[in-house]
Amino acid sequence: MIHPSSLELLRESLMQEGLTILTSTDPKRGLDLVFNEHPQIVLLDLVMPKRTGLEMLERIVEFDPSMT
Repeated sequence: MIHPSSLELLRESLMQEGLTILTSTDPKRGLDLVFNEHPQIVLLDLVMPKRTGLEMLERIVEFDPSMT
């Protein structure tokens, strides 16, 4: 599981003008972000509380198959 400070470091390193980066350490909140914001790119940690990254990927692809 990614530590919140590591997530913030990753967000800051990817940040650039015109790019919105949304983050979450909670899998449910992360799925809500994907379903509501329709991002172009999703980065997942394989080890998360309550759900694995692969389980999250399956849910995302069920929601929008073009996100593969």
